[in-house]
Amino acid sequence: MVARELVAGRIVPGVTKLRQQNITLVPEELLPFIQTPAIERLRAILAHRPELYWHPIVRAEIEHLRRREHELDRISHVGAQEADVRHQQEAVNEVSRALQSLVTAHADGILPWLRVAWRPRKKRGPRAGLTNPYPHNEPTRFIDSIRVEQTWKQLHRFFRAREKDLHLGGRPGSTTDEAVERITTMAINALDRSNAYLWSSRHTLDVGEPPPGVSVEAHLLEAIWAADKWYWDIDLRPAVQPVVNRKLSPRMRREGVPAYLAYATLGALLDTSAETVREKIENHRAACRKRARKTTPSA
Repeated sequence: MVARELVAGRIVPGVTKLRQQNITLVPEELLPFIQTPAIERLRAILAHRPELYWHPIVRAEIEHLRRREHELDRISHVGAQEADVRHQQEAVNEVSRALQSLVTAHADGILPWLRVAWRPRKKRGPRAGLTNPYPHNEPTRFIDSIRVEQTWKQLHRFFRAREKDLHLGGRPGSTTDEAVERITTMAINALDRSNAYLWSSRHTLDVGEPPPGVSVEAHLLEAIWAADKWYWDIDLRPAVQPVVNRKLSPRMRREGVPAYLAYATLGALLDTSAETVREKIENHRAACRKRARKTTPSA
């Protein structure tokens, strides 16, 4: 078949002479394009016979243009002189216009009362989330906003259930230092109840040396299953200090101490501030609300 031979390179448009048995397999409307390949000629054919857009010969031509566009675009991003880059970009634009013209001709043939309007593709903004300075592996080097909010909710739920102990007067006779230590211990316990251990390597295993007669493998396996062998390699006292000293920002005071501690604990785990964590979560919630409004049918 002509399409298969065209893809395999055994037929070169405009060079290879087609045999009679091959010509009979080609729709009559496509013969001018095969004999003298030109995008303008194919565009006119598709406008008149839009169903030929799915013909193997047309599909092979479109795939060729797509591969060419990708190759030129890749070359234009490789280190080169400015003039060369500009020339390559012009070539990419030319191939893109050829592809668009074929799709437009196909659509015009099907829906002649409508017109296709091509809009430039919007550039994607920065990825929503936070860089993880202590990842377990490559996939956890970046924590997206969904997981950040999930972990924050777990921490917030833990602190809110113990809100009466989250200030200096939580226990009679408690000093400032004692309050800091108490709330810091509470924050560590909150991390233990969250899913942060799934993506943070600051959840560390204290293996130690195996006792005499015990293999390293057996000792390691025992340590993994022992809850008291795991610990968080992090100092949360700076995150707790503003609560004890009553130096929260007005916005954090409005949200409450449990919310601030959840932000601050998560921020300390990611080497960032409580305000940054709050901003990321709030932006994520705003984006979710926006998407919900778009998908909700109007009454």
